[in-house]
Amino acid sequence: MQKLRSFALTFSGFCLLSSMASTLVSAGDWPFGQGEAEGILWFWENQTETYEILDEEGNWARDGEALLRENARLNRHFGAETYGGFIEAPDLGPAVAESLADYPDLIVEMGLYPEEELNSQGVLFWLGTYSNDRIMKLAIEEGGLAIHLPGKKITFSESFAPKEPHHLILHVGADEVHWWVDGERQGSVSAKALPRIEDPWDVLVAFGGIPEKEASWQGAMDFLAVRRKLHEPQEVYASWQKALVDRSEIERVVVEARLVQAAEEPNPSEISEYGEGIFATIWEVSQVIEGDLSAGDRILAWNWYILDRMVIAEGRPPEVGEKKILRLSSFDTNPQVKEVQQIDAGLDPVDLLDLPEYFAERRSKSP
Repeated sequence: MQKLRSFALTFSGFCLLSSMASTLVSAGDWPFGQGEAEGILWFWENQTETYEILDEEGNWARDGEALLRENARLNRHFGAETYGGFIEAPDLGPAVAESLADYPDLIVEMGLYPEEELNSQGVLFWLGTYSNDRIMKLAIEEGGLAIHLPGKKITFSESFAPKEPHHLILHVGADEVHWWVDGERQGSVSAKALPRIEDPWDVLVAFGGIPEKEASWQGAMDFLAVRRKLHEPQEVYASWQKALVDRSEIERVVVEARLVQAAEEPNPSEISEYGEGIFATIWEVSQVIEGDLSAGDRILAWNWYILDRMVIAEGRPPEVGEKKILRLSSFDTNPQVKEVQQIDAGLDPVDLLDLPEYFAERRSKSP
């Protein structure tokens, strides 16, 4: 029977609950303040921590939990790459419905990281029902930033296609919509307030895309927040900028390589209990496009195979002998995949131990 090798800890729906403690937000920490008392409905810095949202009396109200859906996946900073999927805020819908019943304001914050060689476009934020009835959508469309409200589409900028990381804040108020980029106010337009939501349990709040419809954001996201009171945009941007500055670049290798051997693909019944997993393949380098490898080198490469409890099409191996352009980084520089299910049955244990080990990014393609 096919066996799947795993570490002691696996992700379940990308919630690292067994490896991290809940954090109560205190003044001075992003997103600043004590939960509902400062107008915070939900926030998600990244997947390395989970937060408790407090009510106005300081009691637990809900968690700042995020679920990565469809083809969305973690990046090396434990933020989310959303193209091909989306981030669901599972307990935010009722909170938004309750808030809109009393306050007309809704503030959305996000850090955006465009992906190299991909179009900077797609859905950034979605508020609607589980049957995909839209209440509000924020998206980069046709090179511009636009918001869709009931009966109205507003284009903020005719040219917003970021090639570098940016922080975005959107404030939908009683009669205007305002927006900021990197802490700087960009403008405002007249618009009606968001409507009240009749059924608070039929509300889907998502970042980076929506289920099975339209294009998702072609990049990564983190530092997500939804508020009912605007916090100083410059302070929010400064917190995001500090985290951005602290990040180090990693070396990548780009090669044309021929598949030598792939692990045995498991039966669906053997993987159904796992939320995510990576798959092992062995390649021989034909040509080095960028990096320190040499033609003739053999390498062990891992790629995402299971996401959101489903085998993804791009994760399945090509035919032995087929050539691909692989964009690689050292396995050791990708902590997001070190504690997920590893599928390597059928490969020589000596190769698994001795070959240089890499993580293959999703943009690997045929030459």
